[in-house]
Amino acid sequence: MMKMKRKQLILTLTSLTCGIGLGFLISLILFPKNDTNVQSPPQETTTVPSVAVETDRQDSDSVPTNLVEIVQLEKVTEQRIALYQLLENKNGEQIAELLGSALTVDSSENLYPAQRILFAELARIEPAKALELIWETERARWRTLLDEIAIHWGLIAPKEALKAFAALKEPWRGRATRTVFDHQQSLNETELAELAGSIDITEQFLLWKYEIELAGVIDEPRKAFDLTLQADISYLDKSKMLTLITNRWIERTGTDDISAKLNLVFEVFGDTRGLWAPVVTEITKNNPSFVWEQLTAMSLEIQKRFSGSIFREWAAIDPNAAIQVLQNREIMAQMEFYRYSCIRSWVDAVADEFQEHIELLPEADKILAIRMAVENLAHSSPPNDVLELLDQLKSRGLNTLEATDSFVKIWCRKDLLAALEWVLQNKEQGRYDGQYMLGDVLEQLALSDPERAMKIALEQPEESSLDVNVVMKLLRLGEFDKALTLAPKVRKKRWYGSIYHNVAYSLVGAGRTDEALALAEKVEESERTRFYQNLVFPWLYSDPDSLLEQLSHLETAEVRAIFAAEVLKNHENFHYLTEKESEFVRTFIPDDTN
Repeated sequence: MMKMKRKQLILTLTSLTCGIGLGFLISLILFPKNDTNVQSPPQETTTVPSVAVETDRQDSDSVPTNLVEIVQLEKVTEQRIALYQLLENKNGEQIAELLGSALTVDSSENLYPAQRILFAELARIEPAKALELIWETERARWRTLLDEIAIHWGLIAPKEALKAFAALKEPWRGRATRTVFDHQQSLNETELAELAGSIDITEQFLLWKYEIELAGVIDEPRKAFDLTLQADISYLDKSKMLTLITNRWIERTGTDDISAKLNLVFEVFGDTRGLWAPVVTEITKNNPSFVWEQLTAMSLEIQKRFSGSIFREWAAIDPNAAIQVLQNREIMAQMEFYRYSCIRSWVDAVADEFQEHIELLPEADKILAIRMAVENLAHSSPPNDVLELLDQLKSRGLNTLEATDSFVKIWCRKDLLAALEWVLQNKEQGRYDGQYMLGDVLEQLALSDPERAMKIALEQPEESSLDVNVVMKLLRLGEFDKALTLAPKVRKKRWYGSIYHNVAYSLVGAGRTDEALALAEKVEESERTRFYQNLVFPWLYSDPDSLLEQLSHLETAEVRAIFAAEVLKNHENFHYLTEKESEFVRTFIPDDTN
């Protein structure tokens, strides 16, 4: 029954998806294009099948006995007759030798059918040897030849076949194991499940089981979607199967009832990590403008949920028509959350003709779109190409400051010194007189040459805080000693506490509390209260036992009281301490302040 259901599903899916996704793969697994008798029992040698039914039967004297000559035969029936006569009474070793010699024959249209017959015959006698030889054939043949071996080996010895195929890499591992599940006849479902678990192919087994269950509900979209959402299969496999279910749904019912379809998807999927995206994409692709029109008449919740996927598909097919959505400020105001993704989709769609299309965008979206287009180019093209695009856009009066900052951030990770040299000579091309892009470059430079990074930072205006940024970058990377070396060079600012607050905070988080406390003497007297308060949260979070132990050793009663008060304040919000521990902390606070 399970196999009948699965084959029913395969017939359905393959009618929909010739060449598409999992359906195509499954169809090739279950229905290989040759007519090898897969039900044949294992043999020690090969016996020539009867050719009495062949209309083009030849006299035995005229049949070639050399493999090269056989491959050159034009008629498939003649080739098959000759091959089977050549294979008569051959054992596995002899067939393997023939197959090995076939791998050295110049490739031709006639070679492949001969290879398939040789692989099928070897698979019935020595399947492990056949599997070994597959990878010496052309890569384009692996899929079909693997199917041949999986079918025959699964019939003969499914346990051994599954163990061998479990050692393969994907996608061959999943393909071969599920083919064995389909064709083996000696193991029940419980035995298959136990075996799958023991050789780490449970994922393939669960997908196979799911496909069988899906066969029973494939024509009931709600049930099919529900089953897929609940199935214990990978996210990627769910996406593939949801696409196939949707194609089947559309083929059967058409696309006149778009609103009903989108409503059903909204009800069934909810906000399931975007799993509805492939379904909405398939519903959209045939007529995206009509789907968008239907969407705008639906509830705002549904519009917000599906607008990004529908617009992306529309922009990819007809960006000139899709631009009307971005031009409609009322619609974009309602879907502000998806504004970014819609502009991104449109920019991606017109990438090769961005400059010709940029004027179609509303003024408020141009800066963001230019940044996106420049980022796309920066990831795939030389810096000079990006600089040329920026110059061209700027010459048209367009704002490229934000885009230049983004470009430099990408560039400095590819060629730091070249980016640094350019930025120092062209600071006026970035925001805030180039301080944003220079900050990105100096943070990267701090990794390899922190002294030079600090020197350049100190040459910039104090309000840029680039000297602070250099030290903070080192702290974030755990380069505490380098940060401590540069910390004394950081300029003081009224609005910003001592850099030692940040260094000490990071040291406590790394478990270096003694070093953190020692920095207190580098902090001005007026800042010390804040300094100690600043240490409480990371210390209480990372090592409360250590904090409680050190509390009584802090330098003065006043410091201990300040510290204890901050500990209790954090405890009220996050409950780090037991009641006994909190009572202990309270003993450090004078009675008149309790």
